[in-house]
Amino acid sequence: MRDLKKHLTLKDLKADLKKQALNIRALKSKRKESPYGYVQGLESARYDYRYDHVTYCLLRGTLYEDIEKKTNDPIYWPSIEGRMKRITSDLCVEVTV
Repeated sequence: MRDLKKHLTLKDLKADLKKQALNIRALKSKRKESPYGYVQGLESARYDYRYDHVTYCLLRGTLYEDIEKKTNDPIYWPSIEGRMKRITSDLCVEVTV
């Protein structure tokens, strides 16, 4: 997550994920125009989206097994933990009674 600001809410995190998804979709559409189907920045955008999505779901209380049921690429947990620490230090949680 590149442009995270102070006092985030989970709604802001979800909006950032949607922006990332749109960026990935735009990059994927350029694959037919490029030689060998390679587009600069697509793999890093996918990586960032995957880790941000897993972090977002874990913050919402979803179990990891429910987020990614079948994957050939194991997740790097120190990266997830670092993202969660950075986000939770900036996260503004609203509690209603």
